[in-house]
Amino acid sequence: MNIKNDEATRKFTGYSVPVSYCSLTPDYKYASYISQNGKINFLNIANGRETDLLPANTYKFNSKAVSSDGKLMLTGIDEKVILWDMESRKEIKSFAAARNSHLEFSPDNKYFMANNLWDIETGKMFEVSSGNTPSSCYCFSPEGNSIAYMEYYRIVKIWDKKTSGTRMEI
Repeated sequence: MNIKNDEATRKFTGYSVPVSYCSLTPDYKYASYISQNGKINFLNIANGRETDLLPANTYKFNSKAVSSDGKLMLTGIDEKVILWDMESRKEIKSFAAARNSHLEFSPDNKYFMANNLWDIETGKMFEVSSGNTPSSCYCFSPEGNSIAYMEYYRIVKIWDKKTSGTRMEI
């Protein structure tokens, strides 16, 4: 879509099933999305062809996120989050996280949110949401020190990484 004149620059046809978690890679080479069957698909923007970047792709994914540098991808499967290397298409490590409907990388790609904050290198979890409270719609501040998220689909909270506590509730 050309945002200057609101015209479609390329139209992709043949898609008749719902998709979710659609995103572009930072280099704008691929659009990735999760299809209705839980498979992650990558669409080559230049030629309009789908390409499978993950080996086997036999999991039924329910969420995904691509790092800001395009080198890493997180995928959510039931109560597990898998970190992938996008260049080698290999699984790097997995995390035993509660079922998640949304994943988000921190701006520096060192942490991710999946109901709580996770350190990618150490695997350490920092409790952000209170207990088993479902949370969604995560958003890191530009410097990555605060996280806004929604609990119970009605309460927005701002969590501070430095103090490991809720700074504000709306």
